[in-house]
Amino acid sequence: MPPNSTFRVDLVEALYDLLDAYKTANPTLLRRVYRTRPGAFEELPAAYVGPRAERITHTSGTRERAINPTVVVVDAFSGDNVETGDRMDLLMDDLVDVFTAGVRQIGNALIEPTAVVPGELEASGAIYRAETIEFARTSIREGRS
Repeated sequence: MPPNSTFRVDLVEALYDLLDAYKTANPTLLRRVYRTRPGAFEELPAAYVGPRAERITHTSGTRERAINPTVVVVDAFSGDNVETGDRMDLLMDDLVDVFTAGVRQIGNALIEPTAVVPGELEASGAIYRAETIEFARTSIREGRS
């Protein structure tokens, strides 16, 4: 029997590590990062590793796991929407660059940003501005017996 896969765990850790490194280098642009969605946001802007849908294909001797992870970036709406928009645009540009550079963060797999989707998020009774970075072509092929 082959060893247990740790791909999901490794993927979350890789995305979190890239976010955390960016936060450390830019503490005023990204104030908090989380491995999963928190119940409340203590400081904004914040980011977390979001949902990850998975599709699995079995063939003779291999298993391919195609996971579509997301990273969600959250900020408050403010009285000055231009300032909030500019801040979010700068942050999203930077994070897309960070994830593009980190494409090989996991051995034998690719993590590449494929889309940024704007939206809103409700948490603890508050509405936040949210942008989701999608990674639609993240996959790994593993041997199986």
